[in-house]
Amino acid sequence: MSFVQADREELAMELGLQRKMLRDMLLARAFEERVAQEYAQGNFPAEHVDVMQADVAAEVEEAVRFASESPEPTLDDARAVLDCNRQGEVLV
Repeated sequence: MSFVQADREELAMELGLQRKMLRDMLLARAFEERVAQEYAQGNFPAEHVDVMQADVAAEVEEAVRFASESPEPTLDDARAVLDCNRQGEVLV
């Protein structure tokens, strides 16, 4: 494998990760807006909103801690993940 090909693969992985992060951010925002709407309509007591926010914050903190303490994946790790999810498509 050439350096150019390795760079393209690394860029493709980074773009894929950025897309997933953006999707997750948009889903979180949509959920937040829905909870605010339900709260405004009186369907959620304030205590429930506070508990949900605390639960989400704790889960995010745990995920960040796990990611920070985990080793960086190798290109072989990325290839293994890509290979197990491929269904005959060609990656460019």
